[in-house]
Amino acid sequence: MATTAKPKGRLMGSRTYAAVLPVEFSQFLLFDHFSELNPGDIPRHDGPVHCGAGGVRFIAHDQSIRVSVRLAVGPVVDGDVAGTFTAPSGRVMLCATTASPNDVVVDLGRPGRYALHATRVADVVLGEHYRTESWDLAVWAAE
Repeated sequence: MATTAKPKGRLMGSRTYAAVLPVEFSQFLLFDHFSELNPGDIPRHDGPVHCGAGGVRFIAHDQSIRVSVRLAVGPVVDGDVAGTFTAPSGRVMLCATTASPNDVVVDLGRPGRYALHATRVADVVLGEHYRTESWDLAVWAAE
């Protein structure tokens, strides 16, 4: 009879989260605000996605007022990996840089290192009255 080793912590099931967030300072975050880490410590570089200890900073277009974000958490996704980040608490927030009522708490299942796939889907979301860009994100355990 075969036995299966139990994983450390709880494995992530496939889940999808969605949020429409205000863009502040041309950015929004996927960050572990439950840890002692600070979003200001994420390294900056050229490009729209900055990954590091505690999470990810996304750079929106300067004219954008909001972002519509869909985040899939779970199995590995085909496509380019934008980077990796750590989540010491096992939870992150999909959020504006300052508090927003639309911020979403995302349970990753356990502390650890995670890979990210990010795609800016559209610069303008049709039917929105204000400049709203659209992003699709996917996160999975990198360990």
